[in-house]
Amino acid sequence: AAPATDSNATGIEAEFQLYLNQLAADLATVESVKATAAELTKLAQLPLQALRCIHRSCDSDSISKAIDEARAALQPSTDLLAKLGQQMPAGTYYKYHQLWREPVQQLCMAVTFISFLESDRLLSLEDAASQLGMAGDSDGGGGSTLHLDLEDYLFGLLLLASELARLSVNAVTAGRPDLPRRVADFARHLEAGFRLLNFKNDALRRRYDGLKYDMRKIEEVLYDVTVRKLE
Repeated sequence: AAPATDSNATGIEAEFQLYLNQLAADLATVESVKATAAELTKLAQLPLQALRCIHRSCDSDSISKAIDEARAALQPSTDLLAKLGQQMPAGTYYKYHQLWREPVQQLCMAVTFISFLESDRLLSLEDAASQLGMAGDSDGGGGSTLHLDLEDYLFGLLLLASELARLSVNAVTAGRPDLPRRVADFARHLEAGFRLLNFKNDALRRRYDGLKYDMRKIEEVLYDVTVRKLE
């Protein structure tokens, strides 16, 4: 075979210089997304901390205060989600998704918890996404934009069920025996909805397996309240 000419060698070097530049750009993107996701992981705890105060005191004023503080604590996280959307190149959602899925699940739990406390209403995926400043799953299909993934939303609901089971227990001690019935009515509908689903995600299925224990705790508390005629 004929040896490569100087022009061929120059062309190959130029091509690999482009590859080097692309790798450097990709690495810079990964590092910036990782840094933002790490910050989001910390900030996503703040609204949950505000809401969990109601486990100690769950009178109407305390719940209203916790909701207000949680909503205020959500804003830094929604700002970071917007930043992630800008950092993430188009079409790379699932390349980076694992970096932020856990804090997003926790944020989903926070906004759905607020919805329950305010109105006993299940916040839809689209409404949860809107409150977090994200696109809904149907709007962000194909990984083209930063959106609220359906599995992350469902995971957030299962986290909510565990939080409600805890609230049901603590509400009786805190002098709110009316709350366990509200929790039970909501949780029963939630469980019925989950029974319709066929899980392919192993982590989601394992979390769903824990729902029956949450339901058992909720029903036991309600039974105790009913028998003791505390309502």
